Amino acid sequence: EIFEKEIEGLPQSEFFFNLIQINPKDFSRFFKTHKNIIFVSSVEKDSYSKNKWAKDQIVIYLNRDSKEIEFLKSCKKTFNFLNRKELENIKYNYEKGHYKKARLYIKEEFGFELFLPTEYTISLKKKGLFISDFHSFNEKQDLLKYIIVHEFEPTSYDLQEEIISRTDSIFKRHILGSIKDSYVQIDNRVPLIENNGVYRGLWILKNGFMGGPIIIKTRYIENKVVVSLGIVFYPNEKKRDFVRTFEAIL
Repeated sequence: EIFEKEIEGLPQSEFFFNLIQINPKDFSRFFKTHKNIIFVSSVEKDSYSKNKWAKDQIVIYLNRDSKEIEFLKSCKKTFNFLNRKELENIKYNYEKGHYKKARLYIKEEFGFELFLPTEYTISLKKKGLFISDFHSFNEKQDLLKYIIVHEFEPTSYDLQEEIISRTDSIFKRHILGSIKDSYVQIDNRVPLIENNGVYRGLWILKNGFMGGPIIIKTRYIENKVVVSLGIVFYPNEKKRDFVRTFEAIL
C-alpha cells in the first residue's frame, strides 16, 4: 500500500515504484544489481547503507517486530527517502549534461536554474516567457513534450485559478494543434492536485483529440510568481519517467 502508491495526475494507473518480493534464499547476484533493496526482518534495526553491491544503490533494513504503527512510519519514511533520492539522481544526471544556453537564459530572465535536456528545441524566448519542445514521430511512436516557463505579478487572491488562467492563455496563443482552431488547455474536468507548490493534472487539446499529464511548479521570486511546467503526449504508453523528469528538473 505504501511502496506501490499510484502517481497522481496520470491518465492511466502507474506506480512510483515497481515491487519485486522474493524470499531471502532467492536473493541472488542478479538482484544485487538493483538500485533500491529493502530487507524486512526481525534481526536488523532500521538502517540503510549506500553502494553495498552496486553504484548509486540504496540498501534499507526495516525491523518487522516493532509495533505496527511504528513499522508503518518506518515504511513511509523509507518511501519518502527513496522518492527524494530518485528525483535528486535525475536532476544530477541533467546537471552533468543539459542545454547550457537555455539554463543561463532562464537564470538571467527568471531567477532560477532549470537544467533543460539537450533534446529540446527552444521555440520562443521573450520577456516573461520561454517555450521549448521535443517531438519524435514515426510509425511506432508519437512523442511530444513541452517545457515552458512564464511569470506574472499576482493580482488575485485565488493563486491557483490565476495560474490556470494565465497558463491557458499562453497555451491558446502558442501551443496549437494541427487541426484548425485547436489548442492546448488544462483539463478543468479534473481538479489539479497541489502539494508544496507543485500541481499535477491533465491537459487536453480543445477542438482536437489529444491529451496527457501536466506538471506545474511555482516559485515566488521577488514580487512575481514564476511558473515552470511540463506536458507530454505519448498515447497508449507509460508516462511515469517523463513526469518524474519534470518533477526533478522544473
